[in-house]
Amino acid sequence: MRNLLFIFIINTSLVFHSQDCIKPFDNQIKDFTSTNTGDFVFISDDFKITKVDSNFDTIWHNNYLDTTNNLIFKIQSTFDGGFIGAGNNSGTYLYKMNSFGDTVWTNECQLFFGPFSGVNIIDIIQTADSGYAFMGIYGHMSYYSIVVKTDRFGDTLWTKKNILSAPNVYDNQVKTISETNNGDLIVSGLVNVSFPTPSKYSYLYKLNSIGDSIWAKTYDNFQFNSVEPDSIGNLIIAGQIITNSNVIEPKIIKTNSLGDTLWTKSIQTDYLNCVKLTNGGYVFGGFKESIQNNNSSY
Repeated sequence: MRNLLFIFIINTSLVFHSQDCIKPFDNQIKDFTSTNTGDFVFISDDFKITKVDSNFDTIWHNNYLDTTNNLIFKIQSTFDGGFIGAGNNSGTYLYKMNSFGDTVWTNECQLFFGPFSGVNIIDIIQTADSGYAFMGIYGHMSYYSIVVKTDRFGDTLWTKKNILSAPNVYDNQVKTISETNNGDLIVSGLVNVSFPTPSKYSYLYKLNSIGDSIWAKTYDNFQFNSVEPDSIGNLIIAGQIITNSNVIEPKIIKTNSLGDTLWTKSIQTDYLNCVKLTNGGYVFGGFKESIQNNNSSY
């Protein structure tokens, strides 16, 4: 079955269709990022980094990614035209790369000591002060969340552990991190509760630039997959809600700068995975399951 690629901008009532832009690669792609020139850089599970143009034609391919045999799972563009990578094996590592994918420095973040001391980094951004902020999951059997702020060399400035702890929670997983125009950090996550009744809820957590809590809001039965602040501090969220009949219903949610819901909209699809701002509107991505059990991305 041939998959169709859809892009829609929530700004008008129109839906725009485009042709497929698919290119096979030899190894699994772990993550990718865009550059300010419109190119893309991706990392693969064979310790390699590749830059391609908008048609997926290779610009360069670096076979000698110096990661001390630790896989990189996340990559983001940096202000200087290079990249920051994050990964883990026996520890938690940050890798600063130049514009050709050569490793400039490696920093192991010693956040915990002892068994099960590694942190699985979920998301990383470069902050306005040229440092970095990332969040991850740690623990054994039960999982907890951590937010970490570093300087421009990857040295830890502060940590915020066990985000939004609550009684009877066995699973607290951060999902996204972003920065507002004034330097505050917005973290979203998902909490699973075991007692007295199994349930789940999403949360938004706002911290200032030195890690102090500003506010936290919870949203019952929601799962937030992507959060994007706009120019005035409002938040646009792609996710879904689980109804009383246990049906998953994709939702777009907009909140104000305090996390109070302004509006929600239902989308006739199956999953909303990501959102980006564009030209005063929003672009969302996800997929729809077909009757033949195949997925069509949009």
